[in-house]
Amino acid sequence: MKPKKPISTSRPRHEINLREAFAERLRQATKNHEIAALAAKVGVTPATLYRWLNAKFDPSIPKLAELAEAMNVNLAWLVTGQGPIDARQADRHALLEQYDTTKFESATGASGKAPLAFYEPWLFKLLYGSQDEPTDFGPTNMNSPLMIEVGDDSMEPTIAKGDLLLIDRSFGLSPAARQQAMREARSAYDGVCAFRSGSLKRDAHIPTGHLIIRRIQYQLDGTLVIRCDNPRYPEEVYPPKKIKPPVPVGRVIWRGGRI
Repeated sequence: MKPKKPISTSRPRHEINLREAFAERLRQATKNHEIAALAAKVGVTPATLYRWLNAKFDPSIPKLAELAEAMNVNLAWLVTGQGPIDARQADRHALLEQYDTTKFESATGASGKAPLAFYEPWLFKLLYGSQDEPTDFGPTNMNSPLMIEVGDDSMEPTIAKGDLLLIDRSFGLSPAARQQAMREARSAYDGVCAFRSGSLKRDAHIPTGHLIIRRIQYQLDGTLVIRCDNPRYPEEVYPPKKIKPPVPVGRVIWRGGRI
Protein backbone atom coordinates (compact mmCIF):
# COMPACT_ATOMS: atom_id res chain seq x y z
CA MET A 1 0.00 0.00 0.00
CA LYS A 2 1.49 3.28 -1.13
CA PRO A 3 2.02 5.93 1.54
CA LYS A 4 -0.22 8.96 1.28
CA LYS A 5 1.40 12.11 -0.02
CA PRO A 6 1.38 15.00 2.44
CA ILE A 7 -1.28 17.62 1.75
CA SER A 8 0.28 20.86 0.53
CA THR A 9 -0.49 23.86 2.69
CA SER A 10 1.05 26.40 0.32
CA ARG A 11 -1.26 28.85 -1.43
CA PRO A 12 -1.49 28.97 -5.24
CA ARG A 13 0.65 31.64 -6.86
CA HIS A 14 -2.38 33.66 -8.10
CA GLU A 15 -3.72 33.93 -4.54
CA ILE A 16 -0.33 35.15 -3.34
CA ASN A 17 -0.27 37.73 -6.14
CA LEU A 18 -3.75 38.96 -5.22
CA ARG A 19 -2.79 39.30 -1.55
CA GLU A 20 0.39 41.18 -2.40
CA ALA A 21 -1.47 43.51 -4.77
CA PHE A 22 -4.04 44.25 -2.06
CA ALA A 23 -1.27 44.91 0.47
CA GLU A 24 0.34 47.36 -1.94
CA ARG A 25 -2.93 49.28 -2.33
CA LEU A 26 -3.40 49.25 1.44
CA ARG A 27 0.09 50.67 1.95
CA GLN A 28 -0.71 53.39 -0.60
CA ALA A 29 -3.94 54.26 1.22
CA THR A 30 -2.31 54.40 4.67
CA LYS A 31 0.50 56.80 3.73
CA ASN A 32 -1.29 59.75 5.33
CA HIS A 33 -2.54 57.84 8.37
CA GLU A 34 -0.93 56.99 11.70
CA ILE A 35 -0.99 53.19 12.01
CA ALA A 36 -1.99 52.98 15.68
CA ALA A 37 -4.83 55.49 15.23
CA LEU A 38 -6.07 53.72 12.08
CA ALA A 39 -5.97 50.32 13.81
CA ALA A 40 -8.02 51.72 16.67
CA LYS A 41 -10.63 53.05 14.24
CA VAL A 42 -11.22 49.62 12.73
CA GLY A 43 -10.96 47.77 16.06
CA VAL A 44 -7.76 45.80 15.55
CA THR A 45 -4.28 45.91 17.04
CA PRO A 46 -1.46 47.67 15.19
CA ALA A 47 0.22 44.26 14.84
CA THR A 48 -2.80 42.94 12.91
CA LEU A 49 -2.78 45.96 10.63
CA TYR A 50 0.93 45.46 9.98
CA ARG A 51 0.22 41.84 9.00
CA TRP A 52 -2.27 43.09 6.41
CA LEU A 53 0.22 45.67 5.17
CA ASN A 54 2.90 43.00 4.77
CA ALA A 55 0.60 40.53 2.97
CA LYS A 56 0.73 38.02 5.83
CA PHE A 57 -3.03 37.85 6.42
CA ASP A 58 -6.24 39.05 4.76
CA PRO A 59 -8.79 41.23 6.57
CA SER A 60 -12.38 40.03 6.79
CA ILE A 61 -15.07 41.64 4.61
CA PRO A 62 -16.43 43.77 7.51
CA LYS A 63 -12.91 44.98 8.31
CA LEU A 64 -12.34 45.81 4.62
CA ALA A 65 -15.41 48.05 4.68
CA GLU A 66 -14.26 49.69 7.93
CA LEU A 67 -10.78 50.25 6.51
CA ALA A 68 -12.14 51.92 3.37
CA GLU A 69 -14.39 54.19 5.41
CA ALA A 70 -11.65 55.10 7.88
CA MET A 71 -9.20 55.98 5.08
CA ASN A 72 -11.88 57.62 2.89
CA VAL A 73 -11.02 55.42 -0.10
CA ASN A 74 -13.23 53.59 -2.58
CA LEU A 75 -13.92 50.05 -1.30
CA ALA A 76 -14.04 48.66 -4.87
CA TRP A 77 -10.59 50.10 -5.58
CA LEU A 78 -9.18 48.76 -2.31
CA VAL A 79 -10.40 45.22 -3.06
CA THR A 80 -9.91 45.03 -6.85
CA GLY A 81 -7.75 47.96 -7.91
CA GLN A 82 -10.52 49.14 -10.28
CA GLY A 83 -12.21 52.56 -10.29
CA PRO A 84 -11.30 55.84 -8.60
CA ILE A 85 -9.29 55.76 -5.37
CA ASP A 86 -11.05 58.56 -3.53
CA ALA A 87 -14.42 57.64 -2.04
CA ARG A 88 -15.89 61.00 -3.11
CA GLN A 89 -14.90 60.35 -6.72
CA ALA A 90 -16.52 56.94 -6.44
CA ASP A 91 -19.78 58.58 -5.33
CA ARG A 92 -19.72 60.93 -8.32
CA HIS A 93 -18.86 58.04 -10.62
CA ALA A 94 -21.93 56.16 -9.38
CA LEU A 95 -24.13 59.10 -10.32
CA LEU A 96 -23.01 58.71 -13.97
CA GLU A 97 -24.63 55.31 -14.41
CA GLN A 98 -26.02 54.94 -17.95
CA TYR A 99 -23.84 57.81 -19.19
CA ASP A 100 -21.20 57.11 -21.79
CA THR A 101 -18.85 58.95 -24.13
CA THR A 102 -18.58 58.63 -27.90
CA LYS A 103 -15.54 58.59 -30.12
CA PHE A 104 -14.01 62.06 -30.32
CA GLU A 105 -11.95 63.97 -32.87
CA SER A 106 -10.43 67.38 -32.17
CA ALA A 107 -10.28 70.30 -34.61
CA THR A 108 -6.85 69.15 -35.77
CA GLY A 109 -8.05 65.63 -36.52
CA ALA A 110 -6.46 64.05 -33.46
CA SER A 111 -8.48 61.47 -31.55
CA GLY A 112 -8.80 61.59 -27.80
CA LYS A 113 -11.21 61.46 -24.88
CA ALA A 114 -14.59 63.06 -25.47
CA PRO A 115 -15.18 66.11 -23.23
CA LEU A 116 -18.86 65.20 -22.76
CA ALA A 117 -20.81 62.10 -21.76
CA PHE A 118 -24.36 61.45 -22.93
CA TYR A 119 -27.26 59.77 -21.19
CA GLU A 120 -27.49 56.54 -23.16
CA PRO A 121 -31.32 56.29 -23.43
CA TRP A 122 -31.45 59.89 -24.71
CA LEU A 123 -28.65 59.29 -27.21
CA PHE A 124 -30.24 56.05 -28.40
CA LYS A 125 -33.54 57.84 -29.02
CA LEU A 126 -31.77 60.69 -30.81
CA LEU A 127 -30.03 58.27 -33.18
CA TYR A 128 -32.57 55.51 -33.60
CA GLY A 129 -35.92 57.13 -32.79
CA SER A 130 -38.60 56.15 -30.29
CA GLN A 131 -40.37 52.82 -30.14
CA ASP A 132 -43.42 54.46 -31.70
CA GLU A 133 -41.44 55.90 -34.61
CA PRO A 134 -38.16 54.02 -35.10
CA THR A 135 -35.56 55.48 -37.41
CA ASP A 136 -35.20 54.01 -40.91
CA PHE A 137 -31.78 52.96 -42.15
CA GLY A 138 -30.67 52.27 -45.67
CA PRO A 139 -28.12 49.67 -46.79
CA THR A 140 -25.44 50.92 -44.43
CA ASN A 141 -23.56 49.79 -41.38
CA MET A 142 -24.82 50.87 -37.96
CA ASN A 143 -21.77 53.03 -37.32
CA SER A 144 -21.33 54.52 -33.87
CA PRO A 145 -21.78 58.32 -33.50
CA LEU A 146 -18.76 60.61 -33.49
CA MET A 147 -18.20 63.84 -31.58
CA ILE A 148 -16.00 66.46 -33.23
CA GLU A 149 -14.65 69.90 -32.41
CA VAL A 150 -15.21 72.54 -35.11
CA GLY A 151 -11.95 74.07 -36.29
CA ASP A 152 -13.05 76.99 -38.51
CA ASP A 153 -15.71 79.69 -38.96
CA SER A 154 -17.12 78.42 -42.27
CA MET A 155 -20.54 77.63 -40.77
CA GLU A 156 -21.02 80.78 -38.70
CA PRO A 157 -23.43 82.02 -37.46
CA THR A 158 -25.11 78.59 -37.31
CA ILE A 159 -22.06 76.77 -35.94
CA ALA A 160 -19.13 78.58 -34.33
CA LYS A 161 -15.46 77.69 -34.22
CA GLY A 162 -14.84 75.55 -31.15
CA ASP A 163 -18.38 74.13 -31.01
CA LEU A 164 -18.86 70.44 -30.32
CA LEU A 165 -20.95 68.46 -32.81
CA LEU A 166 -22.42 64.97 -32.69
CA ILE A 167 -22.20 63.21 -36.05
CA ASP A 168 -24.60 60.40 -37.01
CA ARG A 169 -22.49 58.17 -39.26
CA SER A 170 -25.37 55.79 -40.02
CA PHE A 171 -27.50 58.43 -41.80
CA GLY A 172 -30.69 57.30 -40.12
CA LEU A 173 -33.95 59.09 -40.95
CA SER A 174 -37.26 59.22 -39.16
CA PRO A 175 -40.33 58.35 -41.29
CA ALA A 176 -41.68 61.85 -40.61
CA ALA A 177 -38.52 63.51 -41.95
CA ARG A 178 -38.61 61.31 -45.05
CA GLN A 179 -42.29 62.11 -45.72
CA GLN A 180 -41.72 65.84 -45.24
CA ALA A 181 -38.86 65.76 -47.76
CA MET A 182 -41.12 64.01 -50.28
CA ARG A 183 -43.82 66.66 -49.83
CA GLU A 184 -41.26 69.43 -50.37
CA ALA A 185 -39.78 67.68 -53.45
CA ARG A 186 -36.27 67.59 -52.05
CA SER A 187 -33.76 65.02 -50.91
CA ALA A 188 -34.28 63.68 -47.41
CA TYR A 189 -30.52 63.88 -46.92
CA ASP A 190 -30.25 67.64 -47.37
CA GLY A 191 -28.77 69.27 -44.30
CA VAL A 192 -25.53 69.87 -42.41
CA CYS A 193 -22.95 67.14 -42.82
CA ALA A 194 -19.32 66.37 -42.02
CA PHE A 195 -16.72 65.78 -44.73
CA ARG A 196 -13.09 64.80 -44.60
CA SER A 197 -10.76 67.64 -45.64
CA GLY A 198 -9.26 66.87 -49.01
CA SER A 199 -12.50 65.41 -50.35
CA LEU A 200 -13.88 68.81 -51.45
CA LYS A 201 -12.79 70.54 -54.63
CA ARG A 202 -11.22 73.60 -53.01
CA ASP A 203 -9.35 71.43 -50.49
CA ALA A 204 -7.86 69.07 -53.05
CA HIS A 205 -4.33 70.16 -52.12
CA ILE A 206 -4.88 69.22 -48.45
CA PRO A 207 -4.18 65.61 -47.44
CA THR A 208 -7.39 63.91 -46.32
CA GLY A 209 -7.56 64.37 -42.57
CA HIS A 210 -9.64 66.45 -40.18
CA LEU A 211 -13.40 66.82 -40.46
CA ILE A 212 -15.06 69.96 -41.82
CA ILE A 213 -18.74 70.92 -41.77
CA ARG A 214 -20.81 71.93 -44.79
CA ARG A 215 -24.49 72.30 -45.73
CA ILE A 216 -25.48 70.07 -48.63
CA GLN A 217 -28.42 70.14 -51.04
CA TYR A 218 -29.29 67.56 -53.68
CA GLN A 219 -31.14 69.18 -56.58
CA LEU A 220 -33.82 67.39 -58.60
CA ASP A 221 -31.46 66.70 -61.51
CA GLY A 222 -28.95 65.02 -59.16
CA THR A 223 -26.63 68.01 -58.83
CA LEU A 224 -24.90 68.20 -55.44
CA VAL A 225 -24.47 71.70 -54.00
CA ILE A 226 -22.20 72.18 -50.99
CA ARG A 227 -22.43 75.49 -49.14
CA CYS A 228 -21.09 77.27 -46.07
CA ASP A 229 -23.38 79.40 -43.91
CA ASN A 230 -20.61 81.99 -43.73
CA PRO A 231 -21.01 84.06 -46.95
CA ARG A 232 -17.25 84.59 -47.18
CA TYR A 233 -16.86 80.99 -48.34
CA PRO A 234 -17.86 80.09 -51.92
CA GLU A 235 -20.28 77.27 -52.68
CA GLU A 236 -19.25 74.20 -54.66
CA VAL A 237 -21.38 72.49 -57.29
CA TYR A 238 -20.93 68.89 -58.40
CA PRO A 239 -22.92 67.85 -61.50
CA PRO A 240 -24.62 64.44 -61.54
CA LYS A 241 -22.15 63.04 -64.08
CA LYS A 242 -19.15 63.61 -61.84
CA ILE A 243 -17.51 60.23 -61.21
CA LYS A 244 -16.53 60.69 -57.57
CA PRO A 245 -18.47 63.45 -55.81
CA PRO A 246 -17.57 64.16 -52.16
CA VAL A 247 -19.14 61.66 -49.79
CA PRO A 248 -20.17 62.93 -46.35
CA VAL A 249 -18.97 61.07 -43.26
CA GLY A 250 -22.24 61.67 -41.42
CA ARG A 251 -24.99 64.12 -40.56
CA VAL A 252 -24.81 66.67 -37.75
CA ILE A 253 -27.59 65.88 -35.26
CA TRP A 254 -26.53 67.85 -32.15
CA ARG A 255 -24.49 70.97 -31.36
CA GLY A 256 -23.06 72.33 -28.12
CA GLY A 257 -20.92 75.38 -27.45
CA ARG A 258 -20.32 78.61 -25.59
CA ILE A 259 -22.94 81.34 -25.38
